[in-house]
Amino acid sequence: MNGIYSVVQSKIDHRHIPRREMSMGNKKNEQKKEYLATYKFGKTVVKIVAPPPMTKEESQRRLQDFYNALWDIWDSLSVEEQLKLNAEIEEEKRLENMRKSHDIK
Repeated sequence: MNGIYSVVQSKIDHRHIPRREMSMGNKKNEQKKEYLATYKFGKTVVKIVAPPPMTKEESQRRLQDFYNALWDIWDSLSVEEQLKLNAEIEEEKRLENMRKSHDIK
């Protein structure tokens, strides 16, 4: 990966695509896309893209891959980093519970 190191090994070879190749006006790279829904707000058009159809097994496999990648990242952290993150989350939960109990927004 050209000098970029990742915690999680990726099965997909990623490459940088310059913005000029990704521009909306570049017809060369455009593909016909199916949209789940299209909304128009004034002069703005919002197109919702649905995920590709997949079997329940494929969906479960993708979720498991995601779960495994998250654990690989977590396991790559030092114990000190893990403890610090856990403490931050516990503090956020404590503050959220305080807000709820005092109806603070």
